[in-house]
Amino acid sequence: GDGWTDLALTRVGGAINFWRNRGDELAAGEPGRFVQEFVNGLAKPAYAMDWADLDADGDLDAVTASYDIGLLTELGNEYLLRDEAGVYIHWNEPDRFRAQRLAEEAQALAIALWDEDGDGRLDLLVGNDFALPDQFWRNHADGWQLASIFPETTHSTMSFDLADVDNSGRTALFASDMKPLDMNPETMRAWAPLMEKEHPPLPAGDPQRMENMLLVADKDGEFQNLGRDRLLDATGWSWASLFGDLDQDGQLDLYIVNGFAESTTFAHMDDHELVERNQALRNTGGRFEHMPGWGLGSERGGRGAAQGDLDGDGDLDIVVNNLRGNAQLFENRLCGGASLQVQLRQPGSANPAAIGATAILETPTGRLRRDVRVTRGYLSSDPGQLHFGFPAETQPRLLLIRWPDGQWSTVSAPSAGQRLTVTRTDHASE
Repeated sequence: GDGWTDLALTRVGGAINFWRNRGDELAAGEPGRFVQEFVNGLAKPAYAMDWADLDADGDLDAVTASYDIGLLTELGNEYLLRDEAGVYIHWNEPDRFRAQRLAEEAQALAIALWDEDGDGRLDLLVGNDFALPDQFWRNHADGWQLASIFPETTHSTMSFDLADVDNSGRTALFASDMKPLDMNPETMRAWAPLMEKEHPPLPAGDPQRMENMLLVADKDGEFQNLGRDRLLDATGWSWASLFGDLDQDGQLDLYIVNGFAESTTFAHMDDHELVERNQALRNTGGRFEHMPGWGLGSERGGRGAAQGDLDGDGDLDIVVNNLRGNAQLFENRLCGGASLQVQLRQPGSANPAAIGATAILETPTGRLRRDVRVTRGYLSSDPGQLHFGFPAETQPRLLLIRWPDGQWSTVSAPSAGQRLTVTRTDHASE
């Protein structure tokens, strides 16, 4: 809560690796901005993690989940695994984090936190690999309760992202999985061993499907899988999936990172690698179309990804973390529209970056919503600056901000093309 962004990293066989940003402690030119520190109570195995104020006390709590296949290899026996593995809430207390165990096993590659039922408390979804069912907990006043809210779920969940994809005010959940992009003979030969292994007959009533899903609640709060209808169900062996308005037309597009390498499943392939292009999909008003001309179809076997305005020109650039090679940076040269970028600040609080806040931009054609979250996609995080894209002639009318504690601020007629910092005081300010 000192206003300097720290680093928290995860790994297969251990707890969160925490690096504190020394910030104002540094003398001019002194090296070593980040120093590794032990955080009391953050000792459980963490492969996937997320951070938010889960108990509305003003500071950030942590959620962690283990990846038990990898953890078993690290620990060496199932006895230790039973004591350590699973899903944990780490409550931020004055002198330590206190761990609460929600599940005793996990194969977690993704975590999502959002207020699913609109009661003001963030709920929790953990996405599991290897056919272990995803698990959803509602955050009630009297504790966490398991609930079944989705008619279908992904089979081997690789990543999550949350967004209002049709500017309706409804939060949609995208979950990535593995499904061939097309059914041509070359593709099917590459996928054949996996399809034979992963496609046994499903037990009656099993909700899991080996495909991407776009889960959207209707007006009655019942979720439907619109992935097939929106042409999002099959994008290859998919990892990170991120929504962002890449062409700045007011619609959130989708970028998906693809590829895999494994000596047994792909023994028949060169270098034991399934080589697939990353997929960029343009949102055309709720449906999505593949955009190979955008130049984002790398075949380097990516895993994680992040979006942000890295060159200061107002649009979203993309960084992809590749498994067997260097990371890639894609500079955005697509945009003909305009943008507004918003940074929220709560100085003096234990949550200075306003994690959990929501910003709503009113324009002549509707409302655009963005949320401040820590974790997106596959084991990845964005800078935290909110990006609104819209056609060049658009003049925003009003920016509404819902702070993490539920209080609201407004900024009237924010100018397009700027980076706006909204600092929380009694009234919003630029």
